[in-house]
Amino acid sequence: MRFTILDYGTMQLPKNMLIDGETTDFWPIPIWGILMQSEGRNIIFDLGCMKDAMQEGHWSTFQQERDPYEENPEGIDGMLAKVGLTRADIDTVIVSHLHSDHFGLISEFPHVEAYVPEEEWVVAMKRAFGTSAVREDPTGPYYFRTMSSPVKQYNFVKIGEDQEVCEGLRIITLPGHTPNLLAILVTVDSGEKYLFPSDAVYTPINAGPPIHLPGVLSNAEAYRSSMERAIEIAKAEGAHLMYSHWMPFFDTLKKCPEWYE
Repeated sequence: MRFTILDYGTMQLPKNMLIDGETTDFWPIPIWGILMQSEGRNIIFDLGCMKDAMQEGHWSTFQQERDPYEENPEGIDGMLAKVGLTRADIDTVIVSHLHSDHFGLISEFPHVEAYVPEEEWVVAMKRAFGTSAVREDPTGPYYFRTMSSPVKQYNFVKIGEDQEVCEGLRIITLPGHTPNLLAILVTVDSGEKYLFPSDAVYTPINAGPPIHLPGVLSNAEAYRSSMERAIEIAKAEGAHLMYSHWMPFFDTLKKCPEWYE
């Protein structure tokens, strides 16, 4: 198993969305995923924002104003080309959750087998397929365009259904940010381990000690429990905890085409 970091772009978010009690000033946060290779498979964890999100007719005006996004001009095709791949070479996608900054490029991968959190899927489908007004101008994080994107097969992972996908790759469920969320534990060929908790742990400030919850979440009790579990797993496994939306941390990481192996 080896992996490389896919840098999709940068979003601006109010600090108090990430850390409860912070100011409403905006922070730049990284939007990213990882490309993994194991046993002849090419797997992507998280798909960033939809292409041309800030253009008219893509993201809603509401989200464009609330969460301004600067897309990496290389795009997914440019990053994959750096390692000799195309979208057609990707066989599996694991989506931590279905928010617009993690599920946006699903329409680019109709041929893949995808893993998604089941409990959140139900909520997202209700939101995305609600009234025509919601479909045309969503104010939440779910889009009809992404939720209606077909793939070869969707695998729905329930809370508590942690599972091995292949050698060196394990899915771990961490609900709270959303009704369910899929994290991954990656063990590379050298034996080093990396826990990617997605939005179950935004920043080292959230992780503490003491733990600081974010300002926006689905369930505070579940979020705290999942964050504690992520920290415990990282400690027990001797794994690096990979904070999802902390630019000072992201800036230290090697990016595509450099590999962790």
